[in-house]
Amino acid sequence: MTKPFKTVVTEDFRQHIVNDSGMMSYWTDRGRDLIRNLQSGQLAKGEYWTKYQTVKFALADEMKEFYEDQLFGDGYSLKDELIHSAVAWVEWDDLADNFVSSAVEQICYDLDITAYVKANEFINNPYEIEGWILE
Repeated sequence: MTKPFKTVVTEDFRQHIVNDSGMMSYWTDRGRDLIRNLQSGQLAKGEYWTKYQTVKFALADEMKEFYEDQLFGDGYSLKDELIHSAVAWVEWDDLADNFVSSAVEQICYDLDITAYVKANEFINNPYEIEGWILE
């Protein structure tokens, strides 16, 4: 059974990021920054989203913009059109979810909380830890 194209493209982007420790750290740090921005009021919570979704979607938008800027050439070649078509299928919110989850785990670790257990509760349920709330 073959996977849907959007799943394949998204997995390829994820693998590219995971294989580059600098990019992996960068996106996790951006997730932490967005959580802090949300807590300080610099990032407005989406009207219909949870705080977690607000951070995830903001990071997804940043990731999409970053990779589009990196991948698209100046011209309109066949290569550019093919890359544009593939990038349009990437599920950016799925990619961003990994980095926001990692950011939450790091925050829990920094607060001397058992990271794995508390982070999973924090991500999956409305849960408050030392003022860091992502419902």
